[in-house]
Order: sequence, then structure tokens, then C-alpha cells
Amino acid sequence: MGGAICRKTMYTLYSIVILGLGGLIQYGLAVAEKKSPQDSQTRMIMSTVSSITVTIINIIIQAFLVFTSQRERN
Repeated sequence: MGGAICRKTMYTLYSIVILGLGGLIQYGLAVAEKKSPQDSQTRMIMSTVSSITVTIINIIIQAFLVFTSQRERN
């Protein structure tokens, strides 16, 4: 019983850390976008990089949540 509680607690902490890192990365991209030159080419590149980064972060979060869901069932 103690092992299951510890495992679930660790998965919860890992989830919080992953979500926090994703938020910090997105915040950093938003700050970088504001501080970069405001020509159309730079805005397009920053927008594309932000979109790709958010997509990658979401894929990682989704994969982790699926993994933890499967592990908690067992």
C-alpha cells in the first residue's frame, strides 16, 4: 500500500514539474517575442517557433499523462 501512495505522489509531482516547465518555456518565448525586433519576418518566425514549441510541450504532457494513467491502473 505504501508503494502505491509513494508512486502516485511522485507521478503527481512530476506532472506539476512538467506543467511548470512548459509554462516557463511559454513565458520565456512570450518575453523574447516582445523584446525582438517588430518587423514582419521576425514576428512570423517567433510565432512559428512558439507554435511548434507549444505543440511539442503538449505532446510531452499528453504522453506523460497516458503513461501515468496506465501505471496507476496496475
